[in-house]
Amino acid sequence: EVATIVMQSVSEVKLCSLATQKSQNADVRSLCRKASADSAKTAIAGLQLEQTLGASGVKLQPSPDTPTVLDSLAQYSGEAFDREFLLTEIQNGAGDEQDVRYAAEFSADRAVKSYEDGVLPKIENRVALAEGALRRLGEP
Repeated sequence: EVATIVMQSVSEVKLCSLATQKSQNADVRSLCRKASADSAKTAIAGLQLEQTLGASGVKLQPSPDTPTVLDSLAQYSGEAFDREFLLTEIQNGAGDEQDVRYAAEFSADRAVKSYEDGVLPKIENRVALAEGALRRLGEP
């Protein structure tokens, strides 16, 4: 599960990098600054945890579906990009939150559970920021 969180975090950094280039919305850029910083820290902490636990093979790489998501978002510009990006953030964040919450509930290792419990508020905050930005764009 830690490796999955690391991949999700690297994916988030890549998505926010695209949004930083394409977005014209201050809320989206602000969300991305916070999400990128949080996700980078989460990825590094996960990598360090895996090394502490003796795991090998964990790499700072994005989730396998990230290139497809990036390609899809790259087709948009302006307000349409911001809307699609925020919808993606909300959808991905909800899925990430559900996965991490489930894993934390059943994690037998205290260090892993602590890591997962620390990641959850960051994901919840990212989703809340994306929902607020989407509402300010005038989306239901």
